[in-house]
Amino acid sequence: MAGVDDADDQVAGSDGETIDDTIDLDLDADVTDADVGADVTEVDDGPGREVAYDCAPWAAESRAMLASLLESEDIEHVWQGTTVSIRAEDRTTVDALVDEVEAAARPALSADVPRIVYSVAGWPVDFQTALADALTAADLPYEWDEAGDLMVYEEHEAEVEAILELLPDPDDEDDLRSADDGLAVHKLFDRLFAAAAKLAKSPTDGSSVLAIDSGAVDLEQLSPPFGFEPAEWAKLVGCAESLRSGLNATGDDAVDDDEIAARAAALQAFLARYV
Repeated sequence: MAGVDDADDQVAGSDGETIDDTIDLDLDADVTDADVGADVTEVDDGPGREVAYDCAPWAAESRAMLASLLESEDIEHVWQGTTVSIRAEDRTTVDALVDEVEAAARPALSADVPRIVYSVAGWPVDFQTALADALTAADLPYEWDEAGDLMVYEEHEAEVEAILELLPDPDDEDDLRSADDGLAVHKLFDRLFAAAAKLAKSPTDGSSVLAIDSGAVDLEQLSPPFGFEPAEWAKLVGCAESLRSGLNATGDDAVDDDEIAARAAALQAFLARYV
């Protein structure tokens, strides 16, 4: 596949347009201003400012743990590949959550087993996300190195190459446009996941009801994005529409709060595999 070779490290960066600071996370260090040094400037807690945490060195399960903790604390956040952005005013809380993840974190790959590196740091974020999702689905362990490139066990080279052959070409302009669409899909997933999580606990939460009402419609109008089997996509759309119809039902068709919570929990569980 074009654009993928075994190579030395490359420098990776954040693509967020409104991100003011990026913190490089290290599995072997606590995340504090003293540790990250010059990589973090003083944060002005003004409105609209964001801080990005680069989680590339983490194993996938560590990123999933952070995502779960952010949801449980109702911290607004957006993932772009392996980088998560949060509001500057939430940084103290998120620093504590990062410390919690790093206390339990471990590298995904053993240093004693031969590894190979694929140069994907320059890929669009959504291409990297699609690659990570495919590796996870295939149960192939991997890591992102400090430069943002992909590391896998040498013994899995054939399986990884097969996955890469199925991915779009990151150098193709048409595929780049589809990657932009894919990023929009991931943002929609984040929005639906957050709303479903709240409704599973509080079935009458007004803002979440509105988010599901609009998000389910947006989801239904999309074509299955790259990496989704049509049947799996249809299940997701059906799950979201089931929750939406239940929220909108009235009179004799009204759905009680327990059923709403159950449908919301089902949608949350489904989306948890992709956010």
